[in-house]
Amino acid sequence: MKTRLLAALLCAALWAPVAALATETIAQPMTMMGYDAFSSRSWAQSQFFVRMEELTGVSFVFQQYADAEAYDKAKADALGGNSPAPDVLFKAGLTPQEELRYAQSGALIDLAPLLADHAPNLWALLEARPDWREAITLPGGQIVALPALADPPDQVCLWVNKTWLDTLKLEVPDSAESLRRALMAFRDEDPNRNGRKDEIPLYMVGPWEARWLLPFFGLAPNDYNIYMDEAGAVQFAPFQPEFADFISYLRDLYIEGLLSPDAFRGNHVIMEQDAPEIEAGALISMVPNTLLKPEIVDRYVTVLPSNGLWRDLLGPVCRGTFAITSACADPAAALRWVDALYAEEGAALAAAGKEGVDYEFSEQGKWSPVIHEFRSADSVRADALMDAAGDALPGLRPWGFMLTVDFPLQLHLYEQVQKVEGAAKMPVPLRYVPQEVQAEIDALQAVLGALVDTGIARFVIGEVPLDPEHLAAFVQELRDAGAERLVDVFGEML
Repeated sequence: MKTRLLAALLCAALWAPVAALATETIAQPMTMMGYDAFSSRSWAQSQFFVRMEELTGVSFVFQQYADAEAYDKAKADALGGNSPAPDVLFKAGLTPQEELRYAQSGALIDLAPLLADHAPNLWALLEARPDWREAITLPGGQIVALPALADPPDQVCLWVNKTWLDTLKLEVPDSAESLRRALMAFRDEDPNRNGRKDEIPLYMVGPWEARWLLPFFGLAPNDYNIYMDEAGAVQFAPFQPEFADFISYLRDLYIEGLLSPDAFRGNHVIMEQDAPEIEAGALISMVPNTLLKPEIVDRYVTVLPSNGLWRDLLGPVCRGTFAITSACADPAAALRWVDALYAEEGAALAAAGKEGVDYEFSEQGKWSPVIHEFRSADSVRADALMDAAGDALPGLRPWGFMLTVDFPLQLHLYEQVQKVEGAAKMPVPLRYVPQEVQAEIDALQAVLGALVDTGIARFVIGEVPLDPEHLAAFVQELRDAGAERLVDVFGEML
């Protein structure tokens, strides 16, 4: 990873034109290194960089990588002094530990003193949102990498088939019990009206997806099973009695045949490839259109527990997307370039391209891509746009612009996620963790994460009896594996 959710009016208020830019062209192109997993896109040929040069007066030559391992090695060599460093890292994918390490070595420069003068768009956002600034500031006060900002951020949601609910005259569920009643009705009452009992009530595979039902039980931990309670104390979710209730609920769903057949046993199967006639009653996904055929996606709405609790997947701040190295002779110009992406004009350039060329507005004020027989969506994406393939790119997602897209299905998804976004909160705040502390967390998680997920699955499918004795043994196994130490480490960090 996010209410921070912006309605269209709030988006318009937040977004302003690109702050006044010095448009003089610098004498020599800078060098840019970065990772782009969209292999069809060549930065050297991309109209995005041509247009950004027109906007800012700054140009680049590129060291672009389509292979993640090759990029990580090149990045380490450049910042470690084993090869010449580029001027900037774009779509940099810097980890918090890399930011700390290269700030200390001086390979990355401190941008904090430069932002007010040379990145006015970003600076205005950070002034308005001190929590965003805190999230990208190292313990010593430096800012060595700039973020991608998404407000609202992407969320994993529980989606339910509203068409089936309406057919069966049911309300959208808002509790674990009402969800179970809806799933039972999907199983028994033929909501697709084909005369066959072929419905999948809840399409779900595995413990990670299942944990998105935890908010119905008052818990919203992160992937480490950690969260902060209302008093600000760090807690380990499997130690709470509500976690046992959650496992018992999953077990009941499994026994009652309310889950997809491969739940907790197989691999994630794309429904339209394997069973195009099946339409699930509910599913857990960030973007349901990856699991469903486009023509049925708008039948699905998001579900929010009546307790108003939801886990924020990533938060609005994605760190480490852009940095300036000590090799850069003109950091002010580099900041001028990237700052354009923190205002609507530059952000829209990355997201949709150039008006009149890559997209156009209708008389109703809605925009749509310019796609025709000789110009596919993929070719526009390759030639003119810049997206988060591989690693996130710096900038602020232009929600004011995106909410005017002439694409009803996408707008439906935006609107549905907004309902959940209002309740979503981060289980723990973002912090920069020293490498040795992160190494300990990773070592603990390697054991504990597997134990939790395996434990859930074994209880659900009946491999281990679900009774107080075995639940206590499960908790003790987690304690023995270092769960209490994990709680202490997070507590010390926060």
